[in-house]
Amino acid sequence: MAIQHIVVAAFDSSHKEKADIICDGMDDQIRIQEAMDALPSGGGTVELLEGTFHIAMSIKPTKGCRLIGSGAHSILRLTDAPNSLLAADAHSGQADLEVADAAGFRAGMPITIVSSNFRIAMRIRSITGNTLTLDGNLPEMFTVESNARVWAFFPVIDVTEDDVIIKDLAIYGNRAGRAVYPPAYSYCQGTVNVESESGIYIHDGAKATVVDGCYISNTQGEGIFLNGGGSNQRFVNNRLIDIGDKGIVTCDVSGPALISGNYIDGAGKTPNYVSLKDVWGWGDCINLHPCSGDGWVVTNNILKNALRNGIRLTGVSKSVVSNNYVSDCKDCGIIACVRDENTIIGNSVFRNGAGITLAFPWDVGSTTVVGNNISENKRNGIMVCGGKYVIIQGNSISHNGEHGIFITDKAYDIPVTEERWPEKPIRGEGHCSPSNRIIVSNNAIIASSQRAHNTYDNIFLRCSSDILLEGNICYKGEGSKKPRYGLNIANTCSYITMRDNVLEESGEVDNLHNEAAD
Repeated sequence: MAIQHIVVAAFDSSHKEKADIICDGMDDQIRIQEAMDALPSGGGTVELLEGTFHIAMSIKPTKGCRLIGSGAHSILRLTDAPNSLLAADAHSGQADLEVADAAGFRAGMPITIVSSNFRIAMRIRSITGNTLTLDGNLPEMFTVESNARVWAFFPVIDVTEDDVIIKDLAIYGNRAGRAVYPPAYSYCQGTVNVESESGIYIHDGAKATVVDGCYISNTQGEGIFLNGGGSNQRFVNNRLIDIGDKGIVTCDVSGPALISGNYIDGAGKTPNYVSLKDVWGWGDCINLHPCSGDGWVVTNNILKNALRNGIRLTGVSKSVVSNNYVSDCKDCGIIACVRDENTIIGNSVFRNGAGITLAFPWDVGSTTVVGNNISENKRNGIMVCGGKYVIIQGNSISHNGEHGIFITDKAYDIPVTEERWPEKPIRGEGHCSPSNRIIVSNNAIIASSQRAHNTYDNIFLRCSSDILLEGNICYKGEGSKKPRYGLNIANTCSYITMRDNVLEESGEVDNLHNEAAD
């Protein structure tokens, strides 16, 4: 008869007498996997006692498994990755790799092959001496001259089954013992995802995963990576620190899903984990890239110190981003390249490269930005690039480096870190559709242009039409750096309606500068 609750102790656990299984400090994933495989078909609980479990291959929870620990005291620690230089050139189309030393590699192990030119991830099918036979043919040539090296490459927890719960565990990714990447290289399509060396990797359509109360740190790749997983995912109350790539990321997934109560401090810490040839997609605290999907809720998270963005949304619709605290991220606090009927409400967005940026490469919009506190960001407070039926209402926007509110059609104005500002990181050769049918109402915009005195405006409209500006309060502030205009409307705009705005003392040159066509 299968046991529904199995207790596993680490080699250094204090109370081994409570355990059904005791690990020996080497390949501890084998004993943990034995416990999960022993659960009944409907699922059960594997409890890890306090202590450090040394993980040399992925743990793969079974369907309905509850993998639980004792919080920060139950540690899954990745061991150093086996690695070796190539001993002979590996040509495109071949499946065998001759390495200098195959010690530590094993059949079934995912690997990444890294050279100065290419990177690919595949899986070892078998090993004979120092020859690794892969599960597919190489699409490119890897040479000894290019210093090509093979590294073991896998997540700590690999989820492919439904209804898995991972709760109160600590995951330590041991970045110093994992692969090293050159500055610029090209990805090759292999049999394993090249970004799958995560703390927790959920894929192959796995549904209803819960990750709750986990401590994830020092990863090579993502903290939590949902790649092609199913709906009804919940990532709540986790603490992610010093993450190699993105904190929580989704790819090609439909909602609904909940991301709530997480603390993420430091994303994008692995040098060149994503090639410098790839402008976007590296180092966000939360990155939702589902291409299409409804019902995402991102709420009550604290997000800090991302290499790129605090929250990045791509392609989502009918989703909510609410009550998050986002600070000190190098690109945007929140950037949304989204579809229809999204709401960004009640967030605090401070000291980022930019505040909230909406970019609509599709001719859609209907996003509401309401009740946010946006302050001290290096570039714009709120930027809208393209789209229509957007509502910007009731926001407090103060002391931002450039414009308080900036509405335009030029995607190359989208904020990125300073060394990448000349890039055009969005489709359409740097342009979106003109912004139109936008309501900007009841916002307080104070002391914009902190980057350069008398250069930027509290509100600036360019290449826009059918805009309602109503009930906004603009003020130039008391500091030494003040905005050029309270409200600046360029001659590329038309059909601009202004009602009941308070613009006295709002600009250094003038309160209102209106060159609209109509």
